[in-house]
Amino acid sequence: MNPIPSVRAFRPHEWRVYRDLRLRALEDSPDAFGMTFSEEKDRADAEWSNRLVSGADTRWNFPVVAELAGEAIGLAWGRIEPSEPEAAHLYQMWVDPRFRRLGAGQMLLRAVIDWAKRCGCSLSCLGCNMW
Repeated sequence: MNPIPSVRAFRPHEWRVYRDLRLRALEDSPDAFGMTFSEEKDRADAEWSNRLVSGADTRWNFPVVAELAGEAIGLAWGRIEPSEPEAAHLYQMWVDPRFRRLGAGQMLLRAVIDWAKRCGCSLSCLGCNMW
């Protein structure tokens, strides 16, 4: 029996988990993101912390993490542009290759879609360059 992942919103203090997942994603799938590993790897801890804190504490952002048995295995980031409040965008979606085919990707996507609906968005878009 395969274990089942879970998905939840990142907490503002979890910037190290976010940073580590983001860097793993950029290493694993360099062509899938608007930024590169080399552009992100040397960011100061304060930048990573500020990114997650500012994202997790607004109605315009929804950073989520997928976990399996307490291990962070994937991430996604939903964003609504204040100038276009009817559209929610999906950024930074990635699942560790070791944990693919367990449903984490679908769960991340569903979490962002559900959040967008709660925010009153009727349109979801795939984004590629948030930062």
